[in-house]
Amino acid sequence: MMGTFDPRGINRELLNTLRETLDKEGFGHVKIVVTGGFTEDRIIEFEKAFWLVQ
Repeated sequence: MMGTFDPRGINRELLNTLRETLDKEGFGHVKIVVTGGFTEDRIIEFEKAFWLVQ
């Protein structure tokens, strides 16, 4: 466990923490790419949660 979430796999808490940290440290230009384990259902879930999928 890492704080309040399991830091393994693709999850919104992990990605939110990573994005917030990158932005805070001046790396807002860095894109986050996720690949393995990202099924069609997971993509739909992230899109509904306002995640930009490129």
